[in-house]
Amino acid sequence: QFLSRCCVLFALFCVFHGCSWSPFRSTSNIINVKDFGAVGNGVSDDGPAFHKAIDALRAAPPNTILRIPKGDYFFPKTTKRLVRFNWLGDTLKHACTGHVNAANLENVVIQGENGATLLMGEPHDKGFRLLGCRNTRVENLTVIYRPLLFTQGVVVGFDAKTRKRL
Repeated sequence: QFLSRCCVLFALFCVFHGCSWSPFRSTSNIINVKDFGAVGNGVSDDGPAFHKAIDALRAAPPNTILRIPKGDYFFPKTTKRLVRFNWLGDTLKHACTGHVNAANLENVVIQGENGATLLMGEPHDKGFRLLGCRNTRVENLTVIYRPLLFTQGVVVGFDAKTRKRL
């Protein structure tokens, strides 16, 4: 009976005060890509602004959100960045080539608002790369290659053991 009362009290607390089961939802740390110069008009090169915002995200406290407002963010070319990242206990150096490269992010969210689209300009290169990231979530983003590749799709997950997309 004691446990039943505790469950009822907890449920009432959640109803009146709100509860979040995700560690990412209890944050006031928000970084906006537009604060780093991203335009989102589908024409301007937003690559440098995104890389500055990702660098700031890496240095930010845990549970920080990188917010990408509604817009068409254009990445006309790939960039090459030398990154150090941790992979299975080893620190690796890698010349990372991609439109957007993020390495060593931990306990963060990259979150697009409804209508946030990443337009990749070179269709045969990697678009959005995450290297050595842990507990990092990317949500609500559309990625489109311009010109379109032979196929478009949605990646819903990635199995690190088999290295296959789900």
